[in-house]
Amino acid sequence: MSTGSSKEHVLVLLFLYFSKSFIGRAQLSEELGIGEGKVRRILLELSQAGFVEKRRAGVRISPKGMEAVERALLSRGVSSFFLSDARELNANVAVVAIARAPRTASLNVLGMRDDAVRGGAQGAVISVYRNGSLELPPAGIDLCVYASNLCREITRRRSLSENSLIIAAFAHRLADALSGLLSLLYGRHYSELSQDLTTEGTSETELT
Repeated sequence: MSTGSSKEHVLVLLFLYFSKSFIGRAQLSEELGIGEGKVRRILLELSQAGFVEKRRAGVRISPKGMEAVERALLSRGVSSFFLSDARELNANVAVVAIARAPRTASLNVLGMRDDAVRGGAQGAVISVYRNGSLELPPAGIDLCVYASNLCREITRRRSLSENSLIIAAFAHRLADALSGLLSLLYGRHYSELSQDLTTEGTSETELT
């Protein structure tokens, strides 16, 4: 996906990425809160690029589209992303993204969380992996004390390494969690870190 693609293009592809079957245009419009006319145009452009497959039953993401999603998130410093249960956060689902922690800049956790909420998420949990623990900045509280199930889901990931930055946007609906995550990743507070964020290897996506 080109860097000029809109966040809505990425959102549509992300939603299709985590969906298991063909989805109709009207359902996509309702789930994502995007007008059906705009969804039609986005799907046409994605289809022309080979990112989605169209059938009578609807559309689904293609292998090329899956690679495009991974490249788009990798360009934002995200090396791995997956879904997790979020009931302990009083939500249904969390979209978790793993990146690299900045080496010099300080984390504006409140600003990043606000960006996620403005994008539609119920909230966001931001932590840094240090010395075998997931620390919640700035106080350094162990995430496992706050959200033990989410902590276990994160720490078993192969892509986790020292100083990994972990962002979990959560909501009752998958579409809202995805939209919140993208709002955070494309927001000002996260973008201020972008020059200090580094990733290792290729993007690795894990679906659970």
